Amino acid sequence: MEGRFVKYMLYGFGEVLLVAIGILLAFSVDNWNENRKDRDQEVEYLLSLKDEFSFNLSALNSAISLNEMHENESFALIQLAGPNSDELSEQEFLSIFRAVILAEMKYRPRDGVISEILNSGKLEIFDQKIRTKISSWEGELARVRFQEDIEHARYREQLLDLYSEQGNLREFTNSLSSFDLQSSKFENVLGRNLLQSVKFENLLVGFYNTSVFLNRGYYSPLKDSIEESLSMIDERLAVLQ
Repeated sequence: MEGRFVKYMLYGFGEVLLVAIGILLAFSVDNWNENRKDRDQEVEYLLSLKDEFSFNLSALNSAISLNEMHENESFALIQLAGPNSDELSEQEFLSIFRAVILAEMKYRPRDGVISEILNSGKLEIFDQKIRTKISSWEGELARVRFQEDIEHARYREQLLDLYSEQGNLREFTNSLSSFDLQSSKFENVLGRNLLQSVKFENLLVGFYNTSVFLNRGYYSPLKDSIEESLSMIDERLAVLQ
């Protein structure tokens, strides 16, 4: 009887052990499949993020180049401003002034992939460094937009308003190759006379200063951040692929 009892106990223990091992194996396989799905999805997202950040870097480089042109042209006008400034013809003035204020500074990157990741709740599948980059992207853009839309844009708008009041919009429009309103009959209204205005000079200085701050304090750090993000993505892809 004792021998049979021991055999039954061993048999029962073996059955329980086999069931436990089977459950653990099934659980491990299920976890492995889930992890593999997460890794596959992470690779897919990382490749999409790489395309998005690469586009954003290219767009930022274009914005930096445009803003550098704004810096140079506004600086040139500042050097010509003064009470006795009559060195420029109207067309020479317009060619410089047009370059200063015609194009507004609006860096608008793509954010479709980042928005999808945040809205879908998939942020947790990435490692900590990339999660931080993704979640901080909108905050970085908010800083840049403040400098563009609030600080820098107001000087551009005031320069346009002042020119509308004291210059000749008809001549300004004719200086654009796609328009022809014929010459203005108000020949005594010259935009270059603005160079003798302290208000115009002050607005130019404000425009120049905010252009410099935009490139050095906002665009350059954002460019460093994008390049760092691309480097992190490449490093992670090298591990996963």
